[in-house]
Amino acid sequence: MVLTPYKGFGAQTSSSRTRLTGGAEVIMQAGFTDAIRAADDELAVEIATDAAQLLEAQRLRYRVYCEERGFEPGQGGVERDEFDPVSRHVLVRSRMTGNVLGTVRVVLPSEDAGLHGFPMRRACEGWVLAPLPLTSTGEISRFALTRDRTGISSAASALMRLCLFRGIIQVSAENDLTHFCAIMERTLLRLLRATAVHFVPVGPTVEYHGTRQPAVCAIDTMLSRMKLEQPLVWGYVTDNGALWSVAQASCQGEHRARGAESAIWRGAPSAHISRSSVCAVPVEERVTAWDGHVGWRA
Repeated sequence: MVLTPYKGFGAQTSSSRTRLTGGAEVIMQAGFTDAIRAADDELAVEIATDAAQLLEAQRLRYRVYCEERGFEPGQGGVERDEFDPVSRHVLVRSRMTGNVLGTVRVVLPSEDAGLHGFPMRRACEGWVLAPLPLTSTGEISRFALTRDRTGISSAASALMRLCLFRGIIQVSAENDLTHFCAIMERTLLRLLRATAVHFVPVGPTVEYHGTRQPAVCAIDTMLSRMKLEQPLVWGYVTDNGALWSVAQASCQGEHRARGAESAIWRGAPSAHISRSSVCAVPVEERVTAWDGHVGWRA
């Protein structure tokens, strides 16, 4: 997936916010509040529930992935693949024009295919994803935003990416997901961190529509950190906690605790974790790697 820099509100980390004067931070918060109000007034976040909405997402993907970027061939004005039926699709729609301006999908886990059922397995070796829990991981893919923002204000446009991420959080809660995986540009990892969306790079870079970095995150860990670093962003993407409840956080806490005794992750730096050491540890213990923001390399 390819994103452009998120410019504007909420782009400071907790450390940079401490360098702002009180007045400057109030202005920034007021600006983000105005942007949220504009996004709520002008944009609708939808989870596709019928074939018509899915087709709209596939048409937008065709414009972005086929016509603009040349990543995929597409056919008949739509971009689709075999992963669409096992995915939940998020759309961002202009309330004024009714046009779909953005879309993303979350590929859900398959008990039969396991981690081999994710699109990024086409580009990554299996051991890179081996620590992920089989039944509660989703892959974020086909993130697409149209360049035509006709009918929406610049303030609402600035929040379109977070609108999609809000939909991703809703889908994750509804499907009991605990972890994300994705394959993205390394610059995108830095851009996401600007809005406190922290993914952890895992494994080597791969060639997939250019140089890309496999990355993962534990959802509750990421959201907890976001709440500390960017509380306004957290409030928006979780609807002040309504989309990601205490129940989800509690479930993830229990999930992490079951693997907390794994000695291999205890304080180990990423450079010391090899392919052989990852594969030697039971899956239920490996998942704690991301809770401590530990990665590994081949």
